[in-house]
Amino acid sequence: MKIIKGGICSVDGVKASGVRKGKYGMAIISNPGSNAAAIFTSNKVLAAPVILTREHIKDGEISAVVANSGNANCFTGEQGQNDAYKMAEKVAEKLNITPQEVGVSSTGVIGREIPMEIIGELIEEGINALENSAEGSTKSAKAIKTTDTYHKE
Repeated sequence: MKIIKGGICSVDGVKASGVRKGKYGMAIISNPGSNAAAIFTSNKVLAAPVILTREHIKDGEISAVVANSGNANCFTGEQGQNDAYKMAEKVAEKLNITPQEVGVSSTGVIGREIPMEIIGELIEEGINALENSAEGSTKSAKAIKTTDTYHKE
């Protein structure tokens, strides 16, 4: 395996950021008009972000990904679906794209509603911190680290 320095931002045009507030983290990756493919869980229980992103990626294009840590937004019913869409909507508004161009991911505690006030603040902060740099890539990886002992780029 060849290690490529710079992480996700070693790809031209990709911007990334990672921010934290207490036990919550937020990573945002942006590259407008990107071709995209995904592999999803085969588990019968699907978190709201999985359901949403499966729909958004059907046309093979994603312009941004927003991923939070600290809350999995799983077993949260209709409220969880609404919150996942609000995450996509907020990122889309700030990046001047459609919500359908945003993939959403969440990791962390299962069965609790996502704290949208904190998540909204982190999205705002993350959008403002987007950069095409190795530091941006590393910050995004660290922001979504949960029980791992090291970040994964």
